[in-house]
Amino acid sequence: MMNCFNGDAYLKQAIDSVYAQSYDNWEIVFWDNASTDNSGSIAKSYDSRLRYCKSDETTPLGDARNKALDECKGDYVAILDCDDVWLPTKLEKQIQLVKDAPEVAVVYSKCLPIDVHGSSLGTDRRKFSRGMIFEDMLRKHFTPPSPTVVIKRELIYAVGAFSEYRASLDFDLLLKLAFRYPFEFVDEILALYRVHGQAASFDYEGLYLECCHALKTWRKHPECQTPERVKLVNGATARMYYIMGVHNLLQDKDAKKARENLAYAQRLAPSPKALVFLVLSFINPVWTRRIMSWIRKNLGRGIVPR
Repeated sequence: MMNCFNGDAYLKQAIDSVYAQSYDNWEIVFWDNASTDNSGSIAKSYDSRLRYCKSDETTPLGDARNKALDECKGDYVAILDCDDVWLPTKLEKQIQLVKDAPEVAVVYSKCLPIDVHGSSLGTDRRKFSRGMIFEDMLRKHFTPPSPTVVIKRELIYAVGAFSEYRASLDFDLLLKLAFRYPFEFVDEILALYRVHGQAASFDYEGLYLECCHALKTWRKHPECQTPERVKLVNGATARMYYIMGVHNLLQDKDAKKARENLAYAQRLAPSPKALVFLVLSFINPVWTRRIMSWIRKNLGRGIVPR
């Protein structure tokens, strides 16, 4: 399914990548979230395998996702945003895998980030997991890339469908699915994820605050009260506040806000990295930039989150 709001810039390339699939038993449920650009015209220029639906008014993405989901007829759902691209064998490889493993809820793969021109922004070197990956998602701070997932439709409803979040609704859904069902993984790149300033996920603070809100639910969940799971959920939440704090400090030049986020991260799950940046938030910005330059040169960039 595709959700679109004023996404005509890359839309044709996204739709064409579905039509180019080696697996041909598919349909596109295209949900136009009251776009005012040429998105509707582009979508309606395709044949009947693209089913065009349009909302009377723009609604939050979670609501739009659920409306598109209700229009889906197949047993499996794949998500493609209108600025991303599938590689030709994506569905063929993933559908067969999910059919062969009836207990599996989600099949996903690696994803290559690209820029506005379609050029690679580097290989995704994260280590993904198979099976019951809920704890790994918390421990390793990863989420299956949404353009790569194939999900059993009935199980999306079983966990409550999509939330009302603006940017982190896929993270929330996949975490709920991972808590209850096993995942499978194709160890190759099957989709391209476009990074640009108009993407909802570019709002780093909104994204991470929503993720923290979603994690707060798990902090209260009866099955997450063991010491190990409390530690994992707190650690994942602290990571979000750490990333926000570093961005506040280095990009926003907002030392006060950085201090608040980094201090909260330290309270949840103390770490040397968060402590370093918490100390830097008290230092003159000119000296902070000089110290960061020295850290990058002598200790590498790993201390600064992506």
